Amino acid sequence: MHEQIENEYIIGLLQQRSQTIYNVHSDNKLSEMLSLFEKGLKNVKNEYEQLNYAKQLKERLEAFTRDFLPHMKEEEEVFQPMLMEYFTYEELKDIKKKVIAQHCSQKDTAELLRGLSLWNHAEER
Repeated sequence: MHEQIENEYIIGLLQQRSQTIYNVHSDNKLSEMLSLFEKGLKNVKNEYEQLNYAKQLKERLEAFTRDFLPHMKEEEEVFQPMLMEYFTYEELKDIKKKVIAQHCSQKDTAELLRGLSLWNHAEER
C-alpha cells in the first residue's frame, strides 16, 4: 500500500509540477516480497518444504535489499529536494496529512491485521 499511496499522493503531484518524474515504484519489489512471504506461510507443509522456502526467501530478501537501498537513496537525494523545490511548506504539510490518512484508513488497518495474522502463523511454525 505504501508504494501506491506514495505514487498517488507524492510522486503524482511532483510529476505535475516538475514534468520530469517517472514512476519510482513501477518495479513493486516490496509487494513481491510480501507475496512470497504469504505464499510460503500458506503452502509449506513439511520440513523439506520449510527449508526450501527459507532458502528462497533468504535469496529474494538479499536481492530485494540490494535493489531497495539504492531506491531509498534516490528518494532521499533526488525526490525529497524536488519536493522542497516545487511545493510550499503548507502544501507539503497537506500532502503529509493525506498520506498519513491513507495509511490509517480502514483498508490499511485490515491489511495490517491480516499481516499480523500471517506473522503469528509464522511464529507458531
